[in-house]
Amino acid sequence: MLTLDNVTKRYKSGRQEVYALKNISLSAEKGEFLAVIGKSGCGKSTLLHIISGLAAPTSGSLLYEGEDITARTREGILRFRAEHVGIILQNFSLLNDRTVYANVELPLKIRGTEKARREKLVREYLGRMDMLEYAGRYPKQLSGGQQQRAAIARALVCDADILLADEPTGSLDGENAMQIINILRGIADSGRTVVMVTHDMEAAAKCDRRIRLDRGEVVLK
Repeated sequence: MLTLDNVTKRYKSGRQEVYALKNISLSAEKGEFLAVIGKSGCGKSTLLHIISGLAAPTSGSLLYEGEDITARTREGILRFRAEHVGIILQNFSLLNDRTVYANVELPLKIRGTEKARREKLVREYLGRMDMLEYAGRYPKQLSGGQQQRAAIARALVCDADILLADEPTGSLDGENAMQIINILRGIADSGRTVVMVTHDMEAAAKCDRRIRLDRGEVVLK
């Protein structure tokens, strides 16, 4: 289980303190597809950054399987992210000077996975996303939906059991958007935790549960 326990995130803005998140408490189970909705600036992306370990809460805790991840050292938090978290961004964040294969392989190289194992995993996850035939292409040679599927393969290739998706359908047309949501639905059904930030209410309707943020606070569960 993934749990945020009374998490607050404050920033300094001149002499004022600005709350990005205020006393957030929520949990997500394995196999759950959770949508986080709300207006721009409400704290959705900050919430994902806290869950991924990219940002530390000002107060409160992030717990995974009962362990307080925020109590880890910096190196321990980096290890948590590398071992457990996959992140999908709205703009795909694929490297344009590398092939699809090389993009998906990169996290495994960073982890020091040996070559034969890397090849097996890259081919497996590209196959799951129906992208194996495009392995030798570059991102600019792909459609938006294909780029997003490649980004999902990259996020999952290290066997992440928490998948964070920040507006994963924001750059896609309706048909491609629903294809991506169906893929995320399948990932959750396979036992992973999927947390998706979205403005798309049709996409949010496909989730098991929806949480609305307003000015950094949960207003609907």
